[in-house]
Amino acid sequence: MKEHQNDMSQTFPTNSFGRLFWEEQARAANVKGTTGCRWHPMIIKWALNLRLASGKAYRSLRGSNVIKLPHESTLRQYLHWSTPRSSFTFEAVEHLCREFKMETLQDHQKFVALIHDEMKIKSDLVFRKNTGELVGFTDLGDVQNSLRDYEDQLNKNTAPEQSLAKQMFVIMVRGLFVNITYPLAQFPTTNTKSDEIFSLCWRATEILEMAGLKVMSVTCDGASTNRRFFDLHGDADPEQQKPVHKTPNPYAEDHREVYLMSDPPHLIKCVRNAWAHSYAHDKTRTLWNNGTISWKVIQDLYRKRTEMRGLYLAKLTLEHVELTSFSKMKVRLAAQVSNESFILPSFTFIHFFNVHYVNLYIIQH
Repeated sequence: MKEHQNDMSQTFPTNSFGRLFWEEQARAANVKGTTGCRWHPMIIKWALNLRLASGKAYRSLRGSNVIKLPHESTLRQYLHWSTPRSSFTFEAVEHLCREFKMETLQDHQKFVALIHDEMKIKSDLVFRKNTGELVGFTDLGDVQNSLRDYEDQLNKNTAPEQSLAKQMFVIMVRGLFVNITYPLAQFPTTNTKSDEIFSLCWRATEILEMAGLKVMSVTCDGASTNRRFFDLHGDADPEQQKPVHKTPNPYAEDHREVYLMSDPPHLIKCVRNAWAHSYAHDKTRTLWNNGTISWKVIQDLYRKRTEMRGLYLAKLTLEHVELTSFSKMKVRLAAQVSNESFILPSFTFIHFFNVHYVNLYIIQH
């Protein structure tokens, strides 16, 4: 490495990552043993990125001795900077403010969006040896836990029992004018109810407003509990209630409003899935708009395409046509089927080859 030091100095500028990486490798190669190396923070961040992308690949790369990398125990100290707990924590808010660099932000850079979603997790119990706790039960905070236990006791006329969590409800903060996404809090649960989402989201809004950030929107998917969560901000009379898209923010000093939005990728998937089940797959829908809207036309298009290999239909593959439980979750496939680059060749094909007529123009709207 000493022989090529001058060449590397000429190749990489002084403040480049390549120059830093070379210098750290040269220094680590001269360290005797495995515990005497002190790594630069940029190398730690880069190694963490590799480790989180693939632990097996990181261990293989480190074990090959081609390059020197920090031990996983070293990286673990940076990952576990605080004790992971459900609910909102002071440590998480403090770290969020450091990530946003609050003291340097301009006023418009303080606008953020709240994003919440549920993720499927494996149900199990884990013993936390530093606190003596059993982790894995549902936990939505003291107030919500008490309300849920009381409701279960009224419905079942038995003493409440703790349930193992099946899902994780996560609230994230995303900057609107700064490229930062941060998980603010997580709550293990079986299924989160709309009134519980209401309480947790407004608690998160209060915390962020007190920290100096400005909440402009709450974004989630179109699940029934989330739609009900939106409706809770509207008129109490169901007959008078209209679709709710915004609500006053009681924690904002400038009397801003919070906008309630469904995420576009989920809406695209919902449209495609409804179309896919119209006269096809499970046949649970019979869509109609001045004519039958059937997924069979897409299946016919693909079949004719395979019979006439010279025909060009952009992006249309078997994965687009025959949906599985896994492919239904892919936004890419739903967006491609709904894209103009697919619609126009389809119209041409229908015109010349007399495939079933269908109002494909609705996908564009």
